[in-house]
Amino acid sequence: MKDSKSDLRSNPNQGAITGVHFYGAILLSFLIYYTLFGHVLHKPQTVGQHQKLIQAKTEALSRLSETRKVIVLAGSNGRVSHSAGQIEAVTGIPSVNMSVTASMSIDFQLNRIKLYLREGDIIYMPLEYGQLTRSQKTVYSGVEAPYVVAYEKASLKGFSPMRKLHAYFYFDLKFLFSAIAEMGLSAMDFKRRITADDFNAWGDQVGHTIEKGLPYADYINETPAIPASTVRGESYAARAVSDFLHWAKLEGIFVVGGYPTFAEGERLDFSQKADLKNFYLDRGHYFLDLENMGRYPKSHFFDTIYHLAEPYQIEHSRLVGIELKQLLNL
Repeated sequence: MKDSKSDLRSNPNQGAITGVHFYGAILLSFLIYYTLFGHVLHKPQTVGQHQKLIQAKTEALSRLSETRKVIVLAGSNGRVSHSAGQIEAVTGIPSVNMSVTASMSIDFQLNRIKLYLREGDIIYMPLEYGQLTRSQKTVYSGVEAPYVVAYEKASLKGFSPMRKLHAYFYFDLKFLFSAIAEMGLSAMDFKRRITADDFNAWGDQVGHTIEKGLPYADYINETPAIPASTVRGESYAARAVSDFLHWAKLEGIFVVGGYPTFAEGERLDFSQKADLKNFYLDRGHYFLDLENMGRYPKSHFFDTIYHLAEPYQIEHSRLVGIELKQLLNL
């Protein structure tokens, strides 16, 4: 019986053929992977809604590109709990709500709005607790990865080589099955409870009434209102936001940090509060130190302890508008 070495000696081309098959299989696998996740499978119920929302918000922002404006930018608490329309009514300055979700990396969101910013613009950033503590790995795993691969491949040009690799290799079996499920639901004309249609011309979420929030009351009441850590200066996210703050200072753009809306419960201690406030002040910007720290009773929230129901969204936003007006002498 001949061993493999003697086979190779008797047929020297066999090793080359085997190598060609091996690398050909790898290349074919990459091609199938890229075609499947880059062009065939997508998630219309989640990532697809982000695409519609980002497109509508960006169009609203572009109409104000040459005008002094207020931009609200955070995760979903910015989207649900804040009303740019109310802030505009109080301050008299055109406003737009660019918030989408905290699962979308903050540096990606900041880089998207840079093109439309002008001297004198104001960015209000009530970032969710923990946003400024995220590591590079966590940031690179944000939901912007499947979004840009599916809907906005041109944005990949601004990614570092490592971040491009993370974006292209974001997908796994879990994504495969959930994408198939979402595509099936969309084919059956299924609608989520909140879609990109539930927003006004300012980019604010609307229609999240107290009545519609009743099914989530038990979930909210059972959720402990304990905020996560606020800032970790050496984190990738904190450094990225810090770089943006330095750029904004040079461009004459005002950034105002703030508290996210959150259910009443354990308060930030003095050091946490000081760290959050000083993160903006030390970089030459502002912090909106609301007396209530953005805290409200659990009965004021819609579906999570970050999302105010619409009547309280309006109330909170008018308070933010009044405080912004005083803070910046508008």
